[in-house]
Amino acid sequence: MGYTLPLPPFRHVSTLSVDELIQVAARFILISDNLASPDPQFRDHWTLTLGDEEPSLPPINVFGILPNGHYVLIMHEKGVFTLWDVRPTGPSGRRRLVARHETSDETVSMEYTTEGDSGTCIIVAALSEETAIPTIFVFQFQLDFSTDESSHGVPRVIQSDLANYCIDHIGYFARIALQDGLCLAWYNSEEKVIASILDYRNSKRVDLETDITSTTSPDCCLYHGSLIFHHDKLTNAVVSAYFHITEHLKPVPNNSRLWDVDMISKAPDRSAVLPLHSPDSSSKANQEPNLVWNTIHPTNTPNANTLCGSPSIFATETMSPTTYGRIPHLSARWMEPQTTLEMLRTGANLDTPVFRTWIDLEGPTAARDDGFEFLISTTCGLRMLWVTYAEADSDDLPIEEVLYLIPLLTPDERTRGHAGKRILRLPTDLFDILTMDFSDESGTLVIASKSGDTSDERSSEVSQDSGTQLDVNQVLHIFQY
Repeated sequence: MGYTLPLPPFRHVSTLSVDELIQVAARFILISDNLASPDPQFRDHWTLTLGDEEPSLPPINVFGILPNGHYVLIMHEKGVFTLWDVRPTGPSGRRRLVARHETSDETVSMEYTTEGDSGTCIIVAALSEETAIPTIFVFQFQLDFSTDESSHGVPRVIQSDLANYCIDHIGYFARIALQDGLCLAWYNSEEKVIASILDYRNSKRVDLETDITSTTSPDCCLYHGSLIFHHDKLTNAVVSAYFHITEHLKPVPNNSRLWDVDMISKAPDRSAVLPLHSPDSSSKANQEPNLVWNTIHPTNTPNANTLCGSPSIFATETMSPTTYGRIPHLSARWMEPQTTLEMLRTGANLDTPVFRTWIDLEGPTAARDDGFEFLISTTCGLRMLWVTYAEADSDDLPIEEVLYLIPLLTPDERTRGHAGKRILRLPTDLFDILTMDFSDESGTLVIASKSGDTSDERSSEVSQDSGTQLDVNQVLHIFQY
């Protein structure tokens, strides 16, 4: 598994003193030992009720924890985004809501990253589905700690819209990512992969129709101006690269449409089929050749705080012969983008096996009425959060849910017997979970849940503008490990 550093808020490792580096190392060891223990224990737990400070918020869709664990970015329904200070202590009367931003359309997915050595510039990309034309909105929160309140860690926030891009040719089910200072969107169109690279700082874009065919959406990443596609099959990994693709970026109008852009149609500069090797070939998924593997693309990766790259994560399902439920399986493949590009450019070592590990999960993944399933990657893609059902001793007992934290081990760690999945025991009802995230850097687990007090008048408040009920009594549970 890769390593992440619990750095001080908005500090780069190169700016730390010797004493600060020692403190970071000690904190890293504390978090790692706790999470690797048979029964990890949270050191602190506090809650934040969003409706106490902002009583008109729409329900939460998804959220992410910023690298230092002190701030949480939330995407709500109706295109509302909020940034919250979730530290347990601070000056009396400090506002927890740091910033609020609204787009003109409903949004369905979000990616975020931080820019600059200090990470005080937060870039957000969101995909809209409300209009007839799918649109990506890119905006930023610039945190300014130079004010008088900054001594308490309270920033002034400068918000600004950066760009809107229509992606008619890709559609509502695009995958999006923020990498290399660019926004990347890709999707399978009639089994061909189509991608858009969007330069939100300089109003440029390039649209690419590949001849890559895949029944599922491959994973994709930008690295130093080159574009890499890859997906796994049972015994091999298929990788393709477009070298220096960002040289094709051209100026376009903001809110540009498909007809404003000349789409490039070309084959990859180089492709290869790399053999895969796994030290645990006894995996159930490894014995079924016709399984379809889907990409799980971690948000906020690659991350500056990760000392080595995140794995490529693929998931599939088999049917339980006893319960007929869907049993998930994970595959983690560790291969750096730099290594991949070098192999493709030179043609060397293409017959060298690429190592991956399998993870078989016993039991189905818990799901909610809206179909949302709880198998979620952590902030740097080094672990997975998984909610499943506990085995009941009797048919008369109510079904209970259990939360696991699953490390994605490298083959070397697997053979050396590093810790596997661990139960996180929490004083909250998992049935009330709306969504969750875990910060690999700071060891912070954040769970968004419904308030247990259904008698609260706010829980049935109705928006006068839309006539729809607002779930204003949502609660964030913050657990520090």
